[in-house]
Amino acid sequence: MSAIVKSRVPVRLLKSIDEVSEEFGVSRSEAIRMLVSLGLKDWMREKIDRAIGLYVHGEASLVKAAELAGLPADMFYDIVAGRGIKRPYDKSYGVGSR
Repeated sequence: MSAIVKSRVPVRLLKSIDEVSEEFGVSRSEAIRMLVSLGLKDWMREKIDRAIGLYVHGEASLVKAAELAGLPADMFYDIVAGRGIKRPYDKSYGVGSR
């Protein structure tokens, strides 16, 4: 399923979109879809990184950080573990790593 979206863009941005279109040999519409997709992937990475930062600094639990990242807790845990991040020390429970 798709939807039509209309937007005004500055001429300089349109020129960059047209450059991408020419470089990849795709239509302007396809170039816009490619660029939006890349931007959303970067945004999601940043969202996950911010959530991990909150988790590491003890400002959010793993479950809350996963929620902020927009991911299920088990998937978020896999990302955290994959980066070699240990569970932050929690003084209130006396558990975790230092």
